[in-house]
Amino acid sequence: MRLVLLGPPGSGKGTLGNMFAQSKNIPHLSTGDMLRKEMAGKTLLGEKIAPIVNAGKLIPDGLMIDVLKHRLAQKDCAGGFVLDGFPRTTAQGVALDTMLSQLRMELDAVLLFNVSKKEIVRRLSGRRVCIQCGKIYTVDYAKGVCEKCGGRLGVREDDKPEVVEKRLEVYERQTEPLIGYYREKDVILEINGEQPPEKVLKDVLAILK
Repeated sequence: MRLVLLGPPGSGKGTLGNMFAQSKNIPHLSTGDMLRKEMAGKTLLGEKIAPIVNAGKLIPDGLMIDVLKHRLAQKDCAGGFVLDGFPRTTAQGVALDTMLSQLRMELDAVLLFNVSKKEIVRRLSGRRVCIQCGKIYTVDYAKGVCEKCGGRLGVREDDKPEVVEKRLEVYERQTEPLIGYYREKDVILEINGEQPPEKVLKDVLAILK
């Protein structure tokens, strides 16, 4: 099963992607996690992308394509994958199709998560992340320290309200045309992302049968 997850930031793609990937024993490829790992490690790539991510902007296509092409060629992707965070533009969608063709793969479906702007802002503004291991909590369940590693919890730069607004503007301007691209290819499946994660997973499993 090869899936692409689409939806605005905070729509639950990461949570669902991880849950679905575990249920199918395939990798969950979160480009956001890949990039944050580079930033945390202060690699050359991380130094290039940090100011872009922190400003709520999109990573240039060339950088993302290079990272993803290397990842998709690894053995654990041969049996399928859940791709979360790429593509975000029509140009990236075309580039992904080209890469998959070269790897003799094709997408099974594109899941589109529908969530209102009001709910998105509420979710992201209330999110806390462990600065040590990256585990994410909602503010309602955050206790000041990470239950996994004991690290301190903080607010990511790209989760601050003013940056959230910019991220949504970028999504509407650059990512929504991608939905039209996939509609023409007849691979879009729409999901109600405002439900609890367990219900969203149940809906996804049902619609993919």
